[in-house]
Amino acid sequence: VELETAPGEYSAKAGKAIVYGITIPKNASNAELAADFIEFMLSETGHKVLEVDNGQPVVDPPACDNPNNLPESLASLV
Repeated sequence: VELETAPGEYSAKAGKAIVYGITIPKNASNAELAADFIEFMLSETGHKVLEVDNGQPVVDPPACDNPNNLPESLASLV
């Protein structure tokens, strides 16, 4: 990206990728619905929403730092 450093002067700066995460809080009022949403985001349709509609590449395969805590419905997706 070009940043203006002074009036009429610009400097190129390289950025780094932004990586998003998602979780289900322990005290979620509807953990099953939250798991359904995550399952949707990891689906082909969810990838389209992120990549095509919003220009955000998806980390594939998805990563999980503690798979033992995953709901059963998500365990096979990471």
